[in-house]
Amino acid sequence: MVNRFKIFSIFVNENRSIQIDNSMIQNFLRLTAIVLISAGVIIACNKKEKEEDLISHFEFIDFDPNAEINIQMVEAYDGTLSFICQTKRKYNNTCYYMDAEYERLSNNIYIALKGVIFKGNTCGLAETSASAVIDLGTLNNGTYNIDISVGTKKFNGELIVSSDSYEVNFEDNTECYFAINQLNKIPEHTIWGSIIYYEKEIDEEEIEEIEESDDEEIEEPDDEELSELGVVESFFNELMELGAEEKLYNPGFYNAFYIDETGNITNTPEAATSQHFIFHYQGDIEELGELVKRYTIEYRGQINISIYTYTGEGFHSSKY
Repeated sequence: MVNRFKIFSIFVNENRSIQIDNSMIQNFLRLTAIVLISAGVIIACNKKEKEEDLISHFEFIDFDPNAEINIQMVEAYDGTLSFICQTKRKYNNTCYYMDAEYERLSNNIYIALKGVIFKGNTCGLAETSASAVIDLGTLNNGTYNIDISVGTKKFNGELIVSSDSYEVNFEDNTECYFAINQLNKIPEHTIWGSIIYYEKEIDEEEIEEIEESDDEEIEEPDDEELSELGVVESFFNELMELGAEEKLYNPGFYNAFYIDETGNITNTPEAATSQHFIFHYQGDIEELGELVKRYTIEYRGQINISIYTYTGEGFHSSKY
């Protein structure tokens, strides 16, 4: 283990279910991606129908009395903030979306979630929640009053915007709530990602041959030989030679990752064994891509690297 890089190994159950609630908030990154994809499908569906002027089929569905809405804060790479509102109820295809209105007057944010709209059956057939994306734009530092109505019910709170985070203080209830109360902003010149490595299988025939020729105790291969940690360490050494530097990041949730109380970065990895990293980097962004490409080609089948930047670029082994 190379402690100075603040990296670690974890094993993942790939069948872990992803749910929208506070108990599963560790899946925030993957959940955000799913929600944004869903929102994109909705927008694309609406655009297609507008282009074809398909306005004949339209059904408005009132929220039931026990409707449950959860809201996520999502900051885009351009610094704009959105509230993504979702129903707990699942609908049988992606043509269901929320009828929503939004207005911001000075430091007051008004959101009206009126109900669910069904717009034909030309969208995807996957079961999904009804969603509404409220684009708040770029918010200056300060405190904003939040007024949200869900049908005839009203909920109030406040949004505090600082240079480091967005924090919501909202009345405690189970009908309309925020999935997390604080979202940290990704600082400038931040890069993060993961390097997945694949363990070598022990050559049992070779060990048997050695045992037959020598009665001395056979030393087990060390972890570095089995897990390719030597390659991982070499990658991090070169990354730091390019200008990557360690930095202390505030603990908490970011859009793309989570920083725990010890300063380690975590999120849900995509394969069995993964080491995550986060650095401050003011070097040439293109050199990151060249580094990923070179290691991917040289150690093909042994490692899988992903690097992300605070401005939205991504470099992945899968490209090579």
